[in-house]
Amino acid sequence: MRKLISIFIVLLILAGCNAENEELSYSKVEVDSTNKLVQDFITSVEDENGIHLFQLDDNTMYVFLNGYIVEQGSDASFFSKFVVKGKDDTLNIYFDEEYTDDYANKILNNKELYKINLDKTYQFVRPFKNDIETNFSAIYASGK
Repeated sequence: MRKLISIFIVLLILAGCNAENEELSYSKVEVDSTNKLVQDFITSVEDENGIHLFQLDDNTMYVFLNGYIVEQGSDASFFSKFVVKGKDDTLNIYFDEEYTDDYANKILNNKELYKINLDKTYQFVRPFKNDIETNFSAIYASGK
């Protein structure tokens, strides 16, 4: 019995250590690899250029950068950088948007989806386009 209690205590300590070691991370993901809620979100905003935020749950959010819609005579936009940094109670999202008149270039990243794994709860989320603070085009939450 004493050995069982010791094992239980060690497991409890290890579980506590793992919870404290959560790190803020992000990665580019394909829409097809996400669940239906995220796919429905993308479908609802894909006709509007901009930065779109989707809070899936307390630990996960998605950012959809869309520059796919190009007005005739305008340059096409694409995205070249994406970085997420947490500071105190604020999550900062940085991305670079660039422009080109090469509409046929299939390599341009004009639609990107990023998954952010949160390390804690943030009170504020601030987007920065080309290092200048901007606004989200849309903000959604899953309601879970």
